Amino acid sequence: QAAQPPGGPDPAPRRDRRAARGAGRRHLRRM
Repeated sequence: QAAQPPGGPDPAPRRDRRAARGAGRRHLRRM
């Protein structure tokens, strides 16, 4: 777990990146 993109522990798509602005990030992980 060292070669991960700068954004979070889970590689979220660009369209989900907007929702990962705060609490949205937790919601996406639940999905």
